Amino acid sequence: MVDWVSFKRARGFLTAERWRIIGAGACAVLSVVCFVGLVILLGELAELLITPKHSLKPPTLGHSEPFSLYGTWRLSVYNRFGDLPDSIYCLGLLLGAMVVLAGIRSLCNYLQARLIAVAVTDAARRMRRAIHHQAYRLGTTEVSGIGAAPAINVFTRETDTVRDGLTAWLDASVKESIKLVLLLLIALLAHVVLAALFMILAFMGAFLVRRQAQSARARATAAIRNAAERLALLQESLFQIRLTRGYLMESPAAQRFERNLQDFTENETRRMRSSAAGDPIQQFVAFLCVTLVVGLASFHLLSDVLSPSSTVLLYASLISIYGPVMKLYDRFRAVRHGAESASAVFAFIDQHSRLGQVADASFLSPMSQTLEFVNVHVEEPGQPAVLRGINLTIKSGTRTAIMGLDERSKRALVYLVPRFLDPSEGRVQIDGQDIRLVTLESLRAQVAFVLQDEMTFSATVAENIGCGDPSFGLPHIVDAAKIAHAHSFIQRLPKGYDTLIGDMGESLSISQQFRIALARAIVRDPTIVIIEEPTAHLDEDTKNLLDDTLMRFCPGRTVIFLPHRLSTIRNCDSIIILHEGMIAASGNHRELTISSELYRHLQYTEFNVFANS
Repeated sequence: MVDWVSFKRARGFLTAERWRIIGAGACAVLSVVCFVGLVILLGELAELLITPKHSLKPPTLGHSEPFSLYGTWRLSVYNRFGDLPDSIYCLGLLLGAMVVLAGIRSLCNYLQARLIAVAVTDAARRMRRAIHHQAYRLGTTEVSGIGAAPAINVFTRETDTVRDGLTAWLDASVKESIKLVLLLLIALLAHVVLAALFMILAFMGAFLVRRQAQSARARATAAIRNAAERLALLQESLFQIRLTRGYLMESPAAQRFERNLQDFTENETRRMRSSAAGDPIQQFVAFLCVTLVVGLASFHLLSDVLSPSSTVLLYASLISIYGPVMKLYDRFRAVRHGAESASAVFAFIDQHSRLGQVADASFLSPMSQTLEFVNVHVEEPGQPAVLRGINLTIKSGTRTAIMGLDERSKRALVYLVPRFLDPSEGRVQIDGQDIRLVTLESLRAQVAFVLQDEMTFSATVAENIGCGDPSFGLPHIVDAAKIAHAHSFIQRLPKGYDTLIGDMGESLSISQQFRIALARAIVRDPTIVIIEEPTAHLDEDTKNLLDDTLMRFCPGRTVIFLPHRLSTIRNCDSIIILHEGMIAASGNHRELTISSELYRHLQYTEFNVFANS
């Protein structure tokens, strides 16, 4: 079901471009008028070429054309003006007028396309701004980080489709609609009976084509559904190679694959055959209608019932009708797709944030005592619980390592601290105060994080470290970079701290990106620091530099590590082992090495490569 209400809301983003839209509409009307004028002049040109020895004047001024209002009007005009110049002069006059009309029409089409392009791109810009604002208001509430995927999809593909739908709506709703109406009016003026016959045949043909299209669409939908099921089975066979070969099932697996492939191919063929039948049938029905009416008009012309100009006018108007009809059909499909995408866009924009701030939220003072997780549960729809009943107290000024086999559980625990997500049950407290009752700004001002997936972004080095905050001047940024041992390699970059880095700039190693991320955390002077160490292998010099940075930066702060080096966990005051969403063990390195088999297993599986670090 197409959501036209959402598309109407999408059109609301065009209100700021009202004058451009009015200008585009005016250009469309003038373009159609010029097109109609060209059709009329084409009829006059045909009259002149058929009777070239005289002029545009009808051979018999007293003869009228029955059922042709245009012929009667034309006769009265020539009777009023009397004799006209010779054929050569009239030919030049007609061709000149046609060139002028064609030029004006081309200019109007260009201006209309330009005005519409500016209007819809501005509307898309406003829409993307609203989506961006909503994405930041909602936050990434999924542990896996896929929470950003809907925003990215809506921000790019869906908004582009809405933009294309708005373009089609602005174009088709004015120019093609007016052109269709005027062409039908011209056909009626050329010959009332034949034009009426054409419209009756066209409506009958459109009804039959619509019935055929609905039937074809239903068959195509069923074929797509069946093809998708078979494709899933074909994909499954690719993921079961080890199982198939291990149990010597190559022969039955091959037979099953061929059977599914055959079914998939048949459904794909059925879908493509159903889709391919639509356009040829439409074209044939249109050709049949036009041919029948044109044949009758030609008979009237040969019988001297219609003048050449009226006949050509009827021909041109009926044949030209096919263009706006097909354009309206194509534009309607684009508008329909735009309406569907608009529904997705506004479904995202209308979401309520699950990480809202209470109306009377208080300011959170710097942490001085404890960070507590009280009976915390984290769940995601359709997936096993990420955290179950976590009770944990982290004292201020200590170093804590979070370890476990499940990355989602570890990330969920640290994401709770800056409220990237909220617990499904339980609460997180800083100095006994529920963080859901404090302002997000005061909470996140205390928490700095270094995550390996988000170490740098496309901007200058200075902007990466200072986050574009003018309160962090270059001296502060340089001091932080020196503590992170990033200053020396930054100076060697082409433009130093003004060098563009990230995906669109200078390429940096993982170690260099990590040190810039550390400098970003250092410059903020937080009380709580979350550090996820790089999984990439680091050389000994880099490890020593990082250890020196942590030794100078971490004292007096509460640091939570997602470690990937043995030296880090050995220096932590406490290590928390998560298993199946619960705390399986806790203690320092020495205690857990003795008491926890799971901890020893983690050391073997995760840290054996760095046993000498």
